[in-house]
Amino acid sequence: MVQVVRPLMTVEEDPGRFPAIFVHLSSPGEKGRVRIGNLLLLLLLAVGVYLGVQVISAYVDYLSLSETVRLVVRDVHMTPERVEQGKERILAKAQELQLPASKMQVILTVDPDRIVVRVKWQQPIGLFGFTKPLSLEIEDSRSLR
Repeated sequence: MVQVVRPLMTVEEDPGRFPAIFVHLSSPGEKGRVRIGNLLLLLLLAVGVYLGVQVISAYVDYLSLSETVRLVVRDVHMTPERVEQGKERILAKAQELQLPASKMQVILTVDPDRIVVRVKWQQPIGLFGFTKPLSLEIEDSRSLR
């Protein structure tokens, strides 16, 4: 004899209700226990926050250095003889922000038509020895006319 049993219920239960095992997320014997899924979610959240703080701090440094570059372009625009002073100001600000100075490139050129400042560097972002360089570049220019 074959008996047909519908999913999520037994023969004796009311057909409109879920079995008691599906009503509560934890059974009374498991109260206070932490499940592995919850731990993995917390670990993933912590790693995301840690990496997010690194990226945000890199972009805060980027914005701070871009303000200095903008001011240097303005100063060189007013007096083109200050090219070396402008490079020194940008490198001093980069050292103040503790940016990797060995990988930083500062190019300040003054043509008859315009002033161009280009700064490139890489900020390492990573966790547990796995790093990825975040390439950042600031470019600002102003016409001399």
